[in-house]
Amino acid sequence: MLPDSTTPGQRADFDGDHDCWPQLLIEWTAWDNAEVAAARRLHPALATAERDGRLDQWFFVRKHPHWRLRHLGDTTSRTYLARTLEGLTATGEVAWWAHGIYEPETPAFGGATAMTIAHRLFHEDSRNILDYLSRQHAAESSREPGRRELGVLLISALLRGAGLDWHEQGDVWNRIAHLRRTSNNAPTNHQPPITHQQRQNMQRLMTADAARLSESGPLEPIRNWLDAFARTGRELAEHAQHGQLERGLRVVLAHHAIFAWNRLGLSAQEQRTLSERATEVIMTDHTTEMPRPPIPESGDDAARGYTTNHGKPHERNPTARTDRMVSAPTELIARAVIRRNEHILLAHQIGKAWSFLPGGHVEPGEQIETALRREIAEELGTTAEITGFVGAVEHGYTENEVTHHELNLLFDVTLDAPEPTSQEKHLEFHWIPLDQIAETNVRPASFKDALVTAEVSVPFWRGLPTGTSSSVR
Repeated sequence: MLPDSTTPGQRADFDGDHDCWPQLLIEWTAWDNAEVAAARRLHPALATAERDGRLDQWFFVRKHPHWRLRHLGDTTSRTYLARTLEGLTATGEVAWWAHGIYEPETPAFGGATAMTIAHRLFHEDSRNILDYLSRQHAAESSREPGRRELGVLLISALLRGAGLDWHEQGDVWNRIAHLRRTSNNAPTNHQPPITHQQRQNMQRLMTADAARLSESGPLEPIRNWLDAFARTGRELAEHAQHGQLERGLRVVLAHHAIFAWNRLGLSAQEQRTLSERATEVIMTDHTTEMPRPPIPESGDDAARGYTTNHGKPHERNPTARTDRMVSAPTELIARAVIRRNEHILLAHQIGKAWSFLPGGHVEPGEQIETALRREIAEELGTTAEITGFVGAVEHGYTENEVTHHELNLLFDVTLDAPEPTSQEKHLEFHWIPLDQIAETNVRPASFKDALVTAEVSVPFWRGLPTGTSSSVR
């Protein structure tokens, strides 16, 4: 019999049994507007209950016509949630709700221990989804990825966290596509061939340097979200290595992907399209068979699970299959050379030892000068006047089993603001005397070499060394 409330000891027992979680069946008045109401009204109530200790774990699934909210909490949580839903019913946002019992798919997720791992991810994923939706509807997320892009980034983090090599990842994507082609609500229309641009876009998402972009770029708001998926992949892989999974690792990962995408609100058609494109990118790409790169012995990225070696130093896992390396698309970056009174302005990410020139990535279809003005406005809160082309610097490096290739275009820029101020909390800016630039830790190092040695009136070009495709960052 389902209890009205639980003690902490009972909650642990229930999670071990995987058959006694209470759930709430919520029928929203307007299905298409459900996530807006959930983000605006239900999300704050859940966050408050979790912060106050009334809820330990909670997560939701979307299964028409209901959202199903599963939860474990203290003796007051059931009453608190009931009152919250009564309030939403009174305002007309919820049409009907009822108590129910949650029956987990324990065998599908690999057994009891794997189900506990799954529940942790369900909770973190649900919380991050509602955070994301809140930012979306509050128009605070203009730089965050869209929902489909986000879905690929999260599942890619899961697969890399599990230590899968490139073609093993392809097998998981293919399993996801198969599940979506054979499900009851699978789309029956024929999928058009993937275009060259779609292939490039998909590969960029699948090989994105999520650790770097989540520290100093557009993925910063979802850093903990990416960490949760990478950590889950790593934990499942470790359980598989110790014989504690009751299904194959890749089958379990594919099942997680379907559940995550359902929670995110991706349709069956979108899930099929994304997984088929990801499969084709991997299985028809013959350019990714490359020599194995050196693996860093330490660093934030390894600790956070974005490597393909289970987040551990290489020598502790000699059997990991990392003999293939992915090559990411070339990145086009616009940089600003801002000089004033024999000084140059450098950006510095707080907590790091090096500096770099202001600017950032050029988005697909965006003019380079437009991109540079946008980046300066975002970073410094001022308008920029581009007065000339300084030169170009090619840069390559290997990180997390992915080779990266950058083409940096440098422009002379003047600012309207008398003293620029950082608009991003992770960045600070400082002026460095030009005669000290050679001794300053600037990355890539070729930036300062070019600025020191180039003729002022002649644009320079600094390419990679002859015969070199990349260098370790």
